[in-house]
Amino acid sequence: MRRPRHTSSFPPPGRSHVRHAPGYTMIEMMFVVIVITLVVALTAGVTDSLKSNRGTTAMQQLVSVMDSGRAKALAGQQEIWIAFANGEARAPAQAFRSYAVCYSIEDDNLPEGQRSILLPLTGWEHLPTGFVFTLTAPALQSAGQNLMSHPAAAKRVRFSASNPAGMGNLPCIRFGTLGEVEQPEGGGTLLLAVAEGEVRGSIPVKMTGGGHEPAYCRWLSVQRNTGKAVLLP
Repeated sequence: MRRPRHTSSFPPPGRSHVRHAPGYTMIEMMFVVIVITLVVALTAGVTDSLKSNRGTTAMQQLVSVMDSGRAKALAGQQEIWIAFANGEARAPAQAFRSYAVCYSIEDDNLPEGQRSILLPLTGWEHLPTGFVFTLTAPALQSAGQNLMSHPAAAKRVRFSASNPAGMGNLPCIRFGTLGEVEQPEGGGTLLLAVAEGEVRGSIPVKMTGGGHEPAYCRWLSVQRNTGKAVLLP
């Protein structure tokens, strides 16, 4: 005798109507974890590489500007200075990020004794976003003096010709006609330190806050007797 065919829309007795989706095996899950880990590592590596490249480019541009100012002094042009923006900087300069080749002028509209000021010759240039000049002292005191905190480096600078009232006392280097550093006066090598960071309350700090350690910075040395700018390893 033949069994009658089941025609009901319900599953026959003893059979489940639930369909189970195929699950991931342990090997498949491990593979996914490895891929995610690699993507995160590669992304972090690319970001660090880009930051490193921008930092290297910033230092090379800084050396180029220093050499340009020195060359102008060697050519017997005006009294040539290079000014670096500190916390007194105002637009178009940016605090602890800008620098400019400057020349000296006498402004008769200013009070006597304050008429000698500097004016940008080529406009302000800036470090890449995320980089600042630091106030950090070198690990070895004998290595030199950070220009940004040099007590004798301040010079009155007008930020732009279009705003006579916009001035501040900025750390500056003056080159002589032989290319040597004439100011700030004193012995020892002059240094500039650049690092990743930002400006908070007119002070350069790390992105996470706090001052920069010497090992965290990129260093540029300026020899007094020659005026040559050299990147330190």
